[in-house]
Amino acid sequence: MVKKRKGFTLIEVVTALFIIGLLTMLILPNIHRVRDIANRRQAETMERTIQSQADLYLLEHPEDRPVTKEKLLKDNYLSNQQSARMEQLGLDFDHEGNVKRHKNGK
Repeated sequence: MVKKRKGFTLIEVVTALFIIGLLTMLILPNIHRVRDIANRRQAETMERTIQSQADLYLLEHPEDRPVTKEKLLKDNYLSNQQSARMEQLGLDFDHEGNVKRHKNGK
């Protein structure tokens, strides 16, 4: 009588590891691509939000040009988190109150 062992054979384990490795190689690039797309969309949305806040500020204070981040912070048009994100993205305002990117902005 032959004893049966419980467990997996070496070939089964190697095959399972190969399949897991193959799936990982296929999935990881997509995860990075999706993350990059999400970051880019978030940055574009932040830029539009800041532009909207600057436009609103100019509607309520037409004589107070140029728009600066400090003015928007002082009058609560921007939060501290939005201000920090502006710095991270390299965003600033031109003399007309439009949001622009610094040359070193992402």
